[in-house]
Amino acid sequence: MAKKKIVFIVGPTAVGKTGVSVVVARQLKGEIINADAMQVYKEISILNNKPDSRSMRSVPHHLVGFLSVGDTCNVAAYSQKARRTIRSILDEGKLAVVVGGSGLYVRVLLDGIFDQGPSTPDIRQQLKKEAQEHGTLLLYRRLQQVDPQAARRIHPHDLRRIIRALEIFHTHHQPISFLQKRRSGLWGRHKILLFGLNMQRQDLIKQIDQRVERMFDKGAVREVRLLTGQSLSQTARGMIGIREIQGYLRGNYPLEHAKELMRIHTRQYAKRQMTWFRQEKRLRWLTVKPAQKAGDVAEILIQEIQTAFNRQSNQNENPYGKSTYRSRL
Repeated sequence: MAKKKIVFIVGPTAVGKTGVSVVVARQLKGEIINADAMQVYKEISILNNKPDSRSMRSVPHHLVGFLSVGDTCNVAAYSQKARRTIRSILDEGKLAVVVGGSGLYVRVLLDGIFDQGPSTPDIRQQLKKEAQEHGTLLLYRRLQQVDPQAARRIHPHDLRRIIRALEIFHTHHQPISFLQKRRSGLWGRHKILLFGLNMQRQDLIKQIDQRVERMFDKGAVREVRLLTGQSLSQTARGMIGIREIQGYLRGNYPLEHAKELMRIHTRQYAKRQMTWFRQEKRLRWLTVKPAQKAGDVAEILIQEIQTAFNRQSNQNENPYGKSTYRSRL
């Protein structure tokens, strides 16, 4: 029996994923599953660049605006909902198109999530105390002894991850690197293609700056003002634009300064996204030019998808093999 098909379209903010994915899903009879941690909130549409009503009508979208800003966006809960949604789409014989810029969401869908069980605050507190008294390096050396594989992936000064790895070892009596290998995701179960959209750095910066300006034209200040008095979850508070505009509303600085803060923070976020996605070796990058229309980019991407799926074997291997992939975009 042929494996069912899933396409991932990811990349940094403002690169044009939304418009391209809508055309791809419409042309290939697919449905879109959101993989953006901020588009899950229903009270916000401008700051998180949620798909507009026209896009939502043209192609079914899932996991967009299903949480209140008071709710924490939990990656485990997201994974469960997303996998259930993807299964339903595939069972109907349709293409599942996962779209977004949250690298953690993408990785959890592909490779599964490690359930570390209930937290152990006593152990964690003791490890923090040891780090304060003797230094982070002491804990790192201990991690090298009990889990050298994890230690190779963790920076010697990354105290949070060092403590987490040691906490897991003390709780489960097994290295976290071993336990993580037992995760199970979509990869290997279906035919999967992963595409990343990207732009030249200066082009992306211009796109980001233009997007921030459009957000204010559409009413970003009013959107944040409506959140006044609401209890925001930790993840919702982290959305770029909320704190920056709140500072303006409190009279801390002029509107133009709020815009500049948003431009700076969005550029920094895009850089972090690219750092994350560059570690994903299964991704095939497509370089987009600012002047290209979403439909034109989608048309070439559709050709790549159809060609790749046609030559992909029953085993879920990278359809491009080990050769260097070069986009025609």
